[in-house]
Amino acid sequence: MPEPPEQSQQSDEARLLQEFLSNRDLPCPVCGYNMRGLESNKCPECGATLDLRVGSTDLKLGLWITSVLGVALPMGFAAVTAFIFFWLGLDYGFESDLANILILFVFAAALYAIVLGLLIRKRRGFWQLSRYEQVGLALLIFVIGWLAVALLVAAIFNL
Repeated sequence: MPEPPEQSQQSDEARLLQEFLSNRDLPCPVCGYNMRGLESNKCPECGATLDLRVGSTDLKLGLWITSVLGVALPMGFAAVTAFIFFWLGLDYGFESDLANILILFVFAAALYAIVLGLLIRKRRGFWQLSRYEQVGLALLIFVIGWLAVALLVAAIFNL
């Protein structure tokens, strides 16, 4: 009786892993035990299930993280500031200026959240850009994100 396709695939993957490790000194990613000559897809030291994967050294996350932080940090600032103004409104009443500032920061936090969601959703497109395009986009996102925060703060203090 033939093996179900799922079991067959698992046994093929385990065989390929064992073949890969038959003549290589590689550590278990969990405990560091040497996997040379592994006879199953589990680490004999810690019992972690192992699998063989393809990775890339070309995936550089620095610009991606800069872009995400360029949106996430101002979003957090806007959300915390909105919370502070909401708290002040509870203590001192929501006169028109306080309410307007609160609405402005809630709107800004929501807008940043939408942009962050789009950025995360379109991340593969970001990684497909050339390195120069990634640098330009990361800088643009970071500068616009913090420039908007500076404008919000300036609007509060009428600078």
